[in-house]
Amino acid sequence: MLGQYRFQVEYLTNDLNEQKGLEQMLYEKYPEAQEANSGFNKYRAVDVTKPYYQIYRQAALDYLSRQAGG
Repeated sequence: MLGQYRFQVEYLTNDLNEQKGLEQMLYEKYPEAQEANSGFNKYRAVDVTKPYYQIYRQAALDYLSRQAGG
């Protein structure tokens, strides 16, 4: 079923907080990929109503800032 699609690495990090935050950012950036919009993303990476959402989000923002040289 997914064989027709190519996997594309967006970010490389071994930090779980960064991984979760970056995955959630991609989930939000591409709503057409969500199951509700006929995509294959069934679940969010992070429950945005939980306190750890901000931890993951900040880790992702810090990662992106470092990648940009900031």
